[in-house]
Amino acid sequence: HRLAQVAAPAPDLDLHRGMLGACGGMLMSKYTSWTLDADRGYAPIFLIASCAYLCALLIIHLFSPQMEPAELEDQLVINR
Repeated sequence: HRLAQVAAPAPDLDLHRGMLGACGGMLMSKYTSWTLDADRGYAPIFLIASCAYLCALLIIHLFSPQMEPAELEDQLVINR
């Protein structure tokens, strides 16, 4: 969620991001039921999920190529 706020901070986009995520979930649910009803097994479902993850990772790296490591303080704090 934080990446979306930094990449596109306009408040109008919050509604669209949520709506697109819900529509994607509905489509994937329909595809899953169709695939399982056709006795194709779980392999196509996991293939789509893994490809979607890799595509999202690629898009994040393309749109934000200047990612830098976080600067941490010199002192180490240990919570006990």
